[in-house]
Amino acid sequence: MKKSFLLIALVLSLAVLFGCASSIGRKSESTADMAVPPMEPGAGHDTDWTSNAGSKGDAPSGESANPIGGLVVDPARKMIWTGEISFETTEFDSAVEALYDLISECGGFVQSSAITGEGRNTRGEPRLRSARYTIRIPSENFQLFMQSSGNVATVITSSTNAQDVTSEYIDTEARLRVLEIKEERLLEMLEKTSSVEYKDELQYILQLENELANVRYDIETLTGTLRKYDELISYSTINVYMREVLDYTATPARPESVGERIATKFNATLKRVITTCEDIVVWIIGSSPVLIMLALIGAAVFAIARITIRRKQKRRAASPRTDDTENK
Repeated sequence: MKKSFLLIALVLSLAVLFGCASSIGRKSESTADMAVPPMEPGAGHDTDWTSNAGSKGDAPSGESANPIGGLVVDPARKMIWTGEISFETTEFDSAVEALYDLISECGGFVQSSAITGEGRNTRGEPRLRSARYTIRIPSENFQLFMQSSGNVATVITSSTNAQDVTSEYIDTEARLRVLEIKEERLLEMLEKTSSVEYKDELQYILQLENELANVRYDIETLTGTLRKYDELISYSTINVYMREVLDYTATPARPESVGERIATKFNATLKRVITTCEDIVVWIIGSSPVLIMLALIGAAVFAIARITIRRKQKRRAASPRTDDTENK
């Protein structure tokens, strides 16, 4: 009986093992059937890297679109960039040509220009010329133009200014949307006046048309303001002044700080003291023959005077004794 139970248990165990093995085999086959065909090395990862780079790199690539002076400017901000540059040159014609070449390289244009001093004076000498230009440069090339301006001529002064008009721009857009909605409502009301019930209300129609005209005027004004903002934001304005000279103007020194002034004064005083001591030593050494002679003369005079004084003292000391002897 026990042997029969053991035999049945062994048969069941073998059946379970075979069933598990067959199921595992079917799963592996199905997995193999579902496997993706082999791809070229790196093909699948390239797509992932591209998508990741796009998702993570959108912000940096957008922010670096407007680098001004080494600063990263948020492209969502509405910035108006302006600049001023003053040049001096001894070769006026070459400098003007270099300026136009730089404007062309940066994709800009000259909005206005004026040149004075052309021709000759009453003595027949050529006059020194000067020019003034108003230049428009795409904002993304603003810093490139400012940094490359030193290749045109000698830069005397250079300055930049940034005006953030984001709030004004957004406020103007919001007001424009409100007016457009108001315009639509006025048009709907005018359409309703064509019905029979409003046919005789001419005064009401005139009021609506007058209000519609005012709204459209305000819309045109705000649209022009936005258009002007877009123009100033897209193209920076740079005022350039160029002056022809015979000799370049010396660059003014930078004002010294309090610490630098104290250090300069201390060094100057110390140098003066050292120089004075050196002069005294040089004078003493150079005048030593005369000083030695004067010292000898002074010593001789002092010795003679001392001897004379001693003799006088001895005579005075001897004179009382003589008087006492005579009295006795």
